[in-house]
Amino acid sequence: MKVTRTSRRNKNRHGQRTNLQQLLEYVWKHSAFYRDYYQGHGIREQDLGDLAIRDLPLLSRRTLMEHFDNAVTDPRLNRADVERWLHENPDPHLRFAGEFVVVHSSGSSGNIAIFVYNEKSWRIADFAMADRLLVPPQHPSEPIKIAFYMATHGHFAMVSIAASMQKPLYETLLLSLLDSRERVVEQLNTFKPHRLCGYSSSIADLAHLALQGRLDIQPESILVAGDKLTPAMERTIRQAWPARLHVIYGASESKYIAIKEAIDEDMRVLTDLNIVEVLDAEREPVGPGREGRVVLTNLHNYTLPIIRYEFDDYVVVGKEDHGTVTTIRDIKGRVNDALPIVVRGGKHDTIHPIVLSEFHVPRLEKIQFISRDAHRVCIQYVAPVDLDAAVVRQFRRILDSKDAADTTIFEIHRVQEIQNDPATGKLRLVRLEAGHQMTPAVGASTDLRDFDRPERQSVQQILE
Repeated sequence: MKVTRTSRRNKNRHGQRTNLQQLLEYVWKHSAFYRDYYQGHGIREQDLGDLAIRDLPLLSRRTLMEHFDNAVTDPRLNRADVERWLHENPDPHLRFAGEFVVVHSSGSSGNIAIFVYNEKSWRIADFAMADRLLVPPQHPSEPIKIAFYMATHGHFAMVSIAASMQKPLYETLLLSLLDSRERVVEQLNTFKPHRLCGYSSSIADLAHLALQGRLDIQPESILVAGDKLTPAMERTIRQAWPARLHVIYGASESKYIAIKEAIDEDMRVLTDLNIVEVLDAEREPVGPGREGRVVLTNLHNYTLPIIRYEFDDYVVVGKEDHGTVTTIRDIKGRVNDALPIVVRGGKHDTIHPIVLSEFHVPRLEKIQFISRDAHRVCIQYVAPVDLDAAVVRQFRRILDSKDAADTTIFEIHRVQEIQNDPATGKLRLVRLEAGHQMTPAVGASTDLRDFDRPERQSVQQILE
């Protein structure tokens, strides 16, 4: 029988529906939050087999995080323990309780969140992505050498993927955005990767180094994700290397959502892993070529279920639209400025916005970095308790990694609210300006110099 595009599409839709039903049945039995949430919206257990995705209520990030302990399906998991473990164990190779992959993110909304996968669900996504790439190595008898250039100082989605690559199939090199370019170049020139992975902006930076003659590598394939691949970035990468270039759309909530080769017009949603809806302001589906907000259902993560979850991202739907989205034309609203700093010796540099977007401290809800100038930074954050000491410690780690601790003055303010950018409706993670207005919480304004005063000795001990 001839397999047509229509028959493949019908098969995918049937598979999605089956996977959704199995997920809902499992969640009803093992997640007290979802069971209560659905019952509160008039859904009964006997209804599960007949439900379509749009019959389910939407779920916000804030609601899921507030009910984390009852949303997870394994009793060994609770938010306080997981957040404490994240803060105390930044090595992405480690597993919570020896078996759970934990990733955290602030997303473009600035709201802090954590997500948990068991080993099976984490690997299912890897197998699905491997089938899509279909880039055979030119050296089949050797392990595929993959170099990752990204934020590596915590449990972020991309570095967690890199840390979990299985040997002996893969040999990996993890390079930090906080490392000096000289160190990055030296390691890459020695490693000679077959595949290069990283944020679009970070890979474009490497391409510039290659075009300058400083970086001597010839990757056979390149994967970019995390920030938008602009035409200028793509031109630079292609000038540097004649490699196949793939663009991946993923997130902490689902590490692989869609993929395309850069030459393709649309990204194809991984429909065996996700159900993607794109809704307008009235929460109605948008048609091809129109922009709307992503609503995500992760079909393979049974540990912390993500069902009709209101995503931070806005996308343009591709040319195909059959109830749930199968292609994405463009991704909007993921651009943040880098934070200017001055490193030792007076050289101007920046902290990559993705490093800052993954800034994590337990109980931190929102954070914003305000650049007065390259030497001065104001950090404001929202939290239910005073986290000044922890925020200072975490930011100092970043500055130390960039060799900028002695050249950067920063102050900390705990505030009641951080206003979104009126032009986009989103939080600007980095603001580049000479001044700003804040709404301080009572007694929450803290200058870095306060930590050197004798009366703050207990906090200084914590920082050390």
